[in-house]
Amino acid sequence: MRIIITSALPYANGEIHLGHIASTYLPADILTRYHRLNGDEVYHVCASDDFGTPILVKAEQEGKTPQEYVKYWHDRDEEDFKALGISFDIFHSTSSEENVRFVQEFFLRLYERGYIYESDVVQYYCEYDKKFLPDRYVIGRCPYCNADGQYSDVCENCGRVPSEILEPKCAICKREPVKRRSRHYFFRLSVF
Repeated sequence: MRIIITSALPYANGEIHLGHIASTYLPADILTRYHRLNGDEVYHVCASDDFGTPILVKAEQEGKTPQEYVKYWHDRDEEDFKALGISFDIFHSTSSEENVRFVQEFFLRLYERGYIYESDVVQYYCEYDKKFLPDRYVIGRCPYCNADGQYSDVCENCGRVPSEILEPKCAICKREPVKRRSRHYFFRLSVF
């Protein structure tokens, strides 16, 4: 029997902790070893997830390029897995050349078939940093519990999702952003 086993991809932006190991990587490693003992052809594959706003924010705050920041955490995660005896046949990264090519090809096929469409949305824009700000780039006060320093997409204090954060600030420069129209891509889920 041929089997591929993978796990949730760890974000390349911080320490792997005991909860990650116990809930995700150790069970997959145990299952891989079980199948190997049974003589199955099994491949344990995983990768660091190198994309996402939290990674971009942290890289900017530390004065690093996203590539430098991601490489550091990818290498740390790989070392931690080895130290714990968790082995992967492949531990790669989502920013690898082959993965980027694959994702771009997949996107273009979906776009050409009409499964992805473009539409304008209004979002925060930092005039100082000259860029649109995804949710994690906007911090402010929660309109529900009044906690300060919360992300615009979720309040870490009360757990609620605010429709509009109060006193919004750019997470990088701490200046107040403005709202502007921005063109985005959307998956046409209704077709499926």
